[in-house]
Amino acid sequence: MLKDYATNVIVNKLKVGFKAVKGRDMIKVKPRFIYDEEGEKTGILLTLRDFERIVEELEDFYDYEIVKKRSKKKEKTFTPEQVMAEILEKRR
Repeated sequence: MLKDYATNVIVNKLKVGFKAVKGRDMIKVKPRFIYDEEGEKTGILLTLRDFERIVEELEDFYDYEIVKKRSKKKEKTFTPEQVMAEILEKRR
């Protein structure tokens, strides 16, 4: 039961995050559950397409969170030209 609750919390956070960030709805999947002898859910089956879509969404969300976190910091930025000049300087 606790696993179901934790999963729901994570899924709900993702739903809120993606709607706020990308203005798009959460992807729709059609999971099939695997049950043990006591009728408890022990696993899930997804189509390969659904699995790949979930992975892509999670990667996008992770990338967004990194950008959001880094944008709060006041770090000095460099142009590509400045980076290349520094690389060439170090090679000399």
